[in-house]
Amino acid sequence: MSGVSTSKTFLSKPISIVVPLYKSKAHLNGLEKLLKELSTYLSAQSEVIFINDGDPNQRDVKLFVQFEKLPIEFSLFQLNESKGQMTATLWGISKAKCPLILTMDADTKCKTSVLLDLIGLSESEEQKIGYLDFSLGNDQRSLFRQLLSSVNQLVVKTLTNKNLKGHVGSSTRVFHRSFINQVMSKNLCPELLDITLLRQATEIGFVQTKQEQSQSSSYTINKILNVVFRSILCLILPPKPFSPTEYLYENQTGTR
Repeated sequence: MSGVSTSKTFLSKPISIVVPLYKSKAHLNGLEKLLKELSTYLSAQSEVIFINDGDPNQRDVKLFVQFEKLPIEFSLFQLNESKGQMTATLWGISKAKCPLILTMDADTKCKTSVLLDLIGLSESEEQKIGYLDFSLGNDQRSLFRQLLSSVNQLVVKTLTNKNLKGHVGSSTRVFHRSFINQVMSKNLCPELLDITLLRQATEIGFVQTKQEQSQSSSYTINKILNVVFRSILCLILPPKPFSPTEYLYENQTGTR
């Protein structure tokens, strides 16, 4: 497996990039471009893990063709049915091999330099977690994301006794594998992924970026309210644990 040019490799630690996919066809070209740009700055041992969250119209073969020219090793996992973004993300995390893990959505749109800054937060400090903090505007979607962030911060403060100064509604996060190694054997609940990470972290960092205007919204009012409801429910009832063996998958791997 050949690596990228060392003159452009800014990050020394390998990183596993986990991307859940569900009805993401409109975002695949942009995602491919972002990953191509990002991969030229990563260690040659880095990888991308795509998880198709049970979307019947987005099968592995089509996705393999879409990403076969990525200059980085990648794997495609097909879940037998949709279990939700958090479960799909956690599935990908359970398959990650590298010391650093970056999770991101298919519709994440930001500059490569922003993601490099985000990864850099945890590269040198194993006990530090980084989040991408989107600047929130005044449109309807932003108002609901602000509500979600406020609820998340309340949940985090209640369960971890930590005050956050940033937007914790983002699915773009970076952390060290040691966090997951400590909890995966305990059947981590998908809804409590961030709570589990934040509880262990000694420091939490945020990299701010503006939401690009070209980004189409994958959020609906029902989806956001559902996330808010589940966050509040986590304070009252213990959610169902995550068990990786529950989900069937097919795998295709591409190499450099």
